[in-house]
Amino acid sequence: MKFDSVFPGVLALAVLGTSPLLAQDLVYQLNERPVSQSEPFFPMENGLAYADGATLGGSERFVTEASLRVLSSIERTGDVTFSLYGVTAADPSGGQPGVTPGALAAFQPGATALGSVTLSSVNFGGGFAPTELIFSGLDTLVGDDLFWAIEFSEVTGLEQDPLFGVFLGDSGTLPVAGSATDPSRLYRRGSGASSWELAAFDDPTFAERNPPLTSSLAVSISATAVPEPTVAVLGLLGAMGLLRRRRAA
Repeated sequence: MKFDSVFPGVLALAVLGTSPLLAQDLVYQLNERPVSQSEPFFPMENGLAYADGATLGGSERFVTEASLRVLSSIERTGDVTFSLYGVTAADPSGGQPGVTPGALAAFQPGATALGSVTLSSVNFGGGFAPTELIFSGLDTLVGDDLFWAIEFSEVTGLEQDPLFGVFLGDSGTLPVAGSATDPSRLYRRGSGASSWELAAFDDPTFAERNPPLTSSLAVSISATAVPEPTVAVLGLLGAMGLLRRRRAA
């Protein structure tokens, strides 16, 4: 077996197998707003998944990583799951008070997650010091529009001190060109439930805030380019070449 007759096939397979790793880019980022105890973040409970919508910028559609930050009044531990969902049709009525419906107002998360990553026994610092959560290895193929969800479980100390949750973001400006969010929609459902329901930020001064508190939760999503058809063809041809050489041998 000649090396030069096999090497092109091996190279093509290597390119196909590693191409999603070659160009990881930030495709969505909703920057967090400064918060204080008097202007709270979005509170989270044990066993409730909260889903927010996002439109990804750029052409990358293979989500690899997501990150967000959590605030806590006291030191705690707990598990947290980040999931990606496709979009499905929903009743466009309702939504956050005082917020104009956006591009995803007629959609809600699908019933089944496309991909999930769970972090176990996370340590959350007290004194409202932010804890950064990084969810690597999502490796999920998605469309332009998606919903992402965050769910906490086994979080300690919520009974005596419930101040625990995720940063809110100002959806008026997104730093990633082509990305978009819809501050009129936030969904939630309990663990094991099959259907989503609209959730609202329960704040009597919601519409009077400047900028107003929105239902958009601050998150960053990174993705890689999906392999182009020509790369896939090269990989297929390489595999065929290897099989033919093996049979000939």
